[in-house]
Amino acid sequence: MAVTLCGGSAGLWAYRDGWQRLPCPLPHPALLARSGAGLLVLDDRAQLLWDGRQLIPVPRGVEALLSWRGDALLLSGETDGVMRLSLTTGQPLLVAPAGVYPQDACLMPGDVLAVCGGCDGTVRLLNPFSLRPLRTLTLPGITERIAWSGDALHVLCAVGDTAVRCQYWRIARAGAPQCVALLPGLPGAVCGDTRGGAWVAATETLCRFPAGALRPDCAIGGTGLVRHMVCSGGRLMTCDPVLGCCTLFGPGGYPAATWHGDVGQGLL
Repeated sequence: MAVTLCGGSAGLWAYRDGWQRLPCPLPHPALLARSGAGLLVLDDRAQLLWDGRQLIPVPRGVEALLSWRGDALLLSGETDGVMRLSLTTGQPLLVAPAGVYPQDACLMPGDVLAVCGGCDGTVRLLNPFSLRPLRTLTLPGITERIAWSGDALHVLCAVGDTAVRCQYWRIARAGAPQCVALLPGLPGAVCGDTRGGAWVAATETLCRFPAGALRPDCAIGGTGLVRHMVCSGGRLMTCDPVLGCCTLFGPGGYPAATWHGDVGQGLL
């Protein structure tokens, strides 16, 4: 399994059956995106983006970083907007509203940008070139995490007033939103499982939902609050910045801690 980790103050690291430090000029790398054969790395504290060649100033409060056709897409929870940034000139090309403290975004096939609008409870589908809205869906609670897998969006919402819980929604490309599960605790992360299903993380809970299923076929407890996940070749790596660890899960769901320390916010 090949994974790249933003280790915060520890720098940038790659995992290839063992950890190896990568060169990076940023003092506190925190977010990652794959750009062609290279990487985009963002340091939110320094407000800089590194594309392997140059350092580019970026806005504060970036929650999600994506690469699209040679540009960078930046979702800022502080400015409530999404920006398309040219990696050629280092200049912002477009900025559009994206909700109220939006927190996550992903790209869908067919050149569609999907954004969790945050406190306004929306999932917004945008054209990544023009950033014009294509469709807006409203879900209960605060939309926090989103991923594309198996011809559907997978969305995590925080619901409840006194006891916050994680609500997991599945949205087919042309269908209505479907509530799949209600999990205890805060939303953590969601990612595809390479077979059309999804891994879903909430407080102290990690579950795998097969494609189309309403119940998980794997549930693991005691996992902290996972913020990023990568699934490849039947193995899953999770990143928990609160506990300060990365954990690798094999096909049988057996964990092996692979990193302890500052893990920033980025894993891919």
